[in-house]
Amino acid sequence: MAKEQKGEFIGAVHIAKDISERKNTEARIQDSEIKYKALYETSKDAVMIVDFKKGFIAGNPATIEMFGFSNEQEFISKSPSDVSPEYQPDGVSSLEKSKQMMARAIQEGSYYFEWKHKRKNEEEFFATVLLTRLELEGQIVLQATVRDISKEKELEEELKRRIVELERFQRITVGRELKMKELKARIAELEGRGN
Repeated sequence: MAKEQKGEFIGAVHIAKDISERKNTEARIQDSEIKYKALYETSKDAVMIVDFKKGFIAGNPATIEMFGFSNEQEFISKSPSDVSPEYQPDGVSSLEKSKQMMARAIQEGSYYFEWKHKRKNEEEFFATVLLTRLELEGQIVLQATVRDISKEKELEEELKRRIVELERFQRITVGRELKMKELKARIAELEGRGN
């Protein structure tokens, strides 16, 4: 093989190797995108992307369902304050508190907390929220993963009510037992005098 032909052959091998590596990389990226999209689309938790300044950028189908919107476009046209009551249960403005939570997540990388949200129909519900800092197209954004915990909160409140009732019942029962002991002692005292 002539020197020129050998060089052309080696060059062709390098080009083929580069093409093969690029195709493998593209296949891995495509596979990763398919997996991410499947997780995003099928999650039972609401998953949304929030820009600290612009508001919502995206919301998965669970987000649309949880908040009662018709489609993603309608959802992203709203601001985070549109899906929260004016005040949180601690009396702090939802707008101010949400800014604090987002700033903390950006600073720390992620932040997990409970939050009171509201649906499009104004119905309020409790949720857990995990904010995670991401870089998207060179911009820092937050991924918010929201889980409705209103049923758990209802059970928690019912449990608290039952504990209060049991404690009240226990006080009444103990009080009655003490009165019975006093009554028995008084009867015994009266019987002792009568003899």
